[in-house]
Amino acid sequence: MRIAVIGAGLSGLSAALMLREACHNVTIFTHGIGGLPLSNGTLDVLGYRALSGNNAKDLASDDPFASFTELPNTHPYQVIGADNAREGVNWLAEKTGLFEIHGENRLLPSPLGVARPTLGVPKNAAAGILTEGGKYLVVGLRQFKDFPAPLIAANLNRSDVVKVEARAVVLDLPGRAREADTLATDYARHFDGLTSATAGGSAGAAKATGATAGATLRKQFAELINRAVKPGEVVLIPAIMGLQAETFLDFATRVQAPIAEVPTIPASIFGQRTYNALIEACREARIDIRLNCSVRPYRRGRAKVENIYQNGPSPMVNDEVRELVVARAGGTDRVKVDAVIDAAGGFASGNLARDSHLAFHETIFDLPLRPGTAFTSRGSTAALHEIDFEQRTELERTLSTGIAVDSAMRPLDAAGNPVFTNVFCLGEMLGGAHPWLELSGEGIALGSAVAAVKAIAALKGEKI
Repeated sequence: MRIAVIGAGLSGLSAALMLREACHNVTIFTHGIGGLPLSNGTLDVLGYRALSGNNAKDLASDDPFASFTELPNTHPYQVIGADNAREGVNWLAEKTGLFEIHGENRLLPSPLGVARPTLGVPKNAAAGILTEGGKYLVVGLRQFKDFPAPLIAANLNRSDVVKVEARAVVLDLPGRAREADTLATDYARHFDGLTSATAGGSAGAAKATGATAGATLRKQFAELINRAVKPGEVVLIPAIMGLQAETFLDFATRVQAPIAEVPTIPASIFGQRTYNALIEACREARIDIRLNCSVRPYRRGRAKVENIYQNGPSPMVNDEVRELVVARAGGTDRVKVDAVIDAAGGFASGNLARDSHLAFHETIFDLPLRPGTAFTSRGSTAALHEIDFEQRTELERTLSTGIAVDSAMRPLDAAGNPVFTNVFCLGEMLGGAHPWLELSGEGIALGSAVAAVKAIAALKGEKI
């Protein structure tokens, strides 16, 4: 089958790879590179129960899949199902080799030191799983401003979820030359040894020089940590230790204590590693990825399309999309498709928008949207001013507005009927969830991808 995937985020890339594994002809159309490089880099399925506030007593059960039954009927997990979500998470862990799946939630320090529950733990963060009575040394770098080590340690010490002891130290480790403010990607490249070639030198010599410089920087950082760490402490460093897996492995052998990376504020290297792994897998699978695309269904009734194609026959037959109009810098193409995966995202990507009349719209297929709900309760926001409370409530309603789908991930109209029988909506665009509060984003993205791929197989009468 010829399948178009719109969007290059976690759900789009994952669905494309799953479909390619099933021998479909897959093309990804995307405006940009997707939001993965901005993500936290963990695999969140369900960290908090919905609609009761985000605090210790609202932690989901150790097995987040078991908590799906506690969610509202409008939550996407009610149609995705625990089996599909579990299958999707396990698929990504196996595909990338970057995660440990423990079968139950684990607590990791967030970029600001909050004990954050997640199911899929990045392997480089595994030693930093927060345990009752644990002792931690939070290591910051003077040249890296996106990892406030003293604040992280202070927040860990006051956590009401898990009792730990944490202290902070800020070390002096220039990322390159005398630079006073170095980015995470700059540190990562230098720890990897990916330095630019010197003028007049060969590529091989530059690569060898870079590798030596990377090893030297890793050794220098490890020696600074070894002088600061105390017996029994776990070392927490910012997630800057390279984009290549062997970089952290080499560095960990040099440190005389258990060591783990902690996600930084966006953009996080954890998210970049996941993105790189999926993009490389797409290249190996020969999936065509077309950037800078604007996608629309080809319809008879749109003036601009009529002017270009002289009122050609409508591809909408029996509520199916059979052709897409793809606009790029070089022109406009008509692409024939058998099915469409719509993983274009939500409000952050601009796929869901609000116009000047305060009406919500889905911008590609003009799909009907289901109104969102508020997560906030009076009990958890008693200190908020009335205006602040109303604004927060309205924001939560807005961000949980999205597409309603059936168990095949097909978009539904107000009567509960599929709008198109061969369009499948995934990930952030699905309505009824509060992934930023309940920590469910990756589970929804991956679970919806699995459900859609199974539904596409059913179109051909196959089972995968």
